[in-house]
Amino acid sequence: VRSLNERIQAMNDQQQIDLTQSTERYDQILMEKNDILQQLQNAEQSLNENMELKEKINQFESTIEEQQMNFDELKTRYNELSQQTATLQADNERLFEQIQQYETTILQKDDLFKVQQDITQQIEQRYAELEQKHNEQHTLMIKQGAAS
Repeated sequence: VRSLNERIQAMNDQQQIDLTQSTERYDQILMEKNDILQQLQNAEQSLNENMELKEKINQFESTIEEQQMNFDELKTRYNELSQQTATLQADNERLFEQIQQYETTILQKDDLFKVQQDITQQIEQRYAELEQKHNEQHTLMIKQGAAS
């Protein structure tokens, strides 16, 4: 009986050792499982963050495309306005030249008008002198005709 008790005790001790090792292994596996679950949660969180970042990147790309289209439109409008400005500058230069020509023409006509006025005044003065001489000669002839 003693031998049987010793064998049973040895088996119980062995089972206790096996149970302790099994419990330790279970605890280790449970910790590994929790670590893996934590890593999985971190991976899911990273995946969600990556999806959000991808959405933001898509929004930025859309915004950049819109801004590029706006820039292209502004560049086209700028080129049109530059062309219009160049045309207006050429028109202004042409009009300025015409104005200068008109001013020159006006000054020339003004000079001609002054010359014409001077000539008219000289003619009127000469006419008045001739008329006065004629009247004097006529009066002299009348006096001579009356004296004879």
